Amino acid sequence: MKFVKLLSTVGILSIPISFTISCNENIDTKLNKLLSNDNILNVEINVDAIKQATGKETIEIRDIITENVEVVKIVNSQNLINWNNSLSENDKTIYEVKPEIKSFVLPQMTSDGIINELEVIVDVSTGPVRNKTIRKKISLSNISNKIVLNENNVFEPSTNSNGDIRNNKLWTSFKDNILLYLKTQGINNSLSNDDLTNKLKFKFPTDTNVLTNGYIAYQKNLYCAFNEKVDNGIYVYIYTNNEDISNTDDIAKKCIAIRMFLKFEELRI
Repeated sequence: MKFVKLLSTVGILSIPISFTISCNENIDTKLNKLLSNDNILNVEINVDAIKQATGKETIEIRDIITENVEVVKIVNSQNLINWNNSLSENDKTIYEVKPEIKSFVLPQMTSDGIINELEVIVDVSTGPVRNKTIRKKISLSNISNKIVLNENNVFEPSTNSNGDIRNNKLWTSFKDNILLYLKTQGINNSLSNDDLTNKLKFKFPTDTNVLTNGYIAYQKNLYCAFNEKVDNGIYVYIYTNNEDISNTDDIAKKCIAIRMFLKFEELRI
């Protein structure tokens, strides 16, 4: 009787172990299938928030990139909502999908100056699925989407805090991404303007291996140029073009650009 009871106990204990492994394998398979569909989420411009921040009835492209508000909202599909709701409390710590804006593609100047859409990169990595991003395009047809050179083509935060616009995830995620590469360039306060001009005159790498170059490339035509040095940091131009622009004065005359402030402490590895 004791022997039979022992076998019975062993059998009962073995069942949950086998079930748990099967369950985890099933979750991994379902997760991969879920994240293979780019339509599990959408992105939209938070028009009302931008209008409130700017006081303008009609917003512009630069407002989306430079205002210190939640300028873009991520809208989860019902499939994604159902996935997260179906997870147990333990599984949520591993498998819950929490989309985050990773960067955006800085538009390039067009012949007519009309920018029809903005491409946003959303990270959906979770569980065993790493470095998984989804590209979503936002139509700009409902805002003022005409760029005029020397007028509204250089984007800079409308803030007095040296570009600290942490509520704007488009701006902060874009900045964090390019900092991965800029940190490898040895930029410090001791460098002269000539040194900074030479070091910061480059095209961002197209190699997407962040371990190799410290930068995740989401576009192939992104350039950097030194603008100005101040006590605690530097201003740089990040711009899109088919080729490097030698004279920085020509950047505002030829392309769409971001004028970004970077503190020296941010540029340390």
